[in-house]
Amino acid sequence: MIITEQMRRRMSPADREVLKCPTNDETRVKVEAGQERKLQADIANYLRLRGLWFDQDAMHKPRFGTAGAPDFQFPYCGHFVAWECKTSAGRLTAAQVGAGAQITTQGGHWRLIHSIVDAQEHLRELDAL
Repeated sequence: MIITEQMRRRMSPADREVLKCPTNDETRVKVEAGQERKLQADIANYLRLRGLWFDQDAMHKPRFGTAGAPDFQFPYCGHFVAWECKTSAGRLTAAQVGAGAQITTQGGHWRLIHSIVDAQEHLRELDAL
């Protein structure tokens, strides 16, 4: 039997889980989360290669700190740097936008990072300050 998308949307999440038939939206969210996890791993490896100390928010654990805290926070050449990593499909939450505004207002350097290239460019900008 073929279970159509319309049928899957009408099923309870528990039933979809048992039958291993997520909706297209559920599948998309899972794939995007995996891509964001990979981006964060790539950024962490880049910072390690540069020999930089950083604090990273763990995606797989519930957050108990400040709402909207960036994924990466670290000192760089006398600056406080904060990066929020998102894939091209990812969207910032209101709390993340607010945190970025507060960090910037208080003299920090907050940036939305979509790729390793974005991270490299931001560090080059800070080198030029």
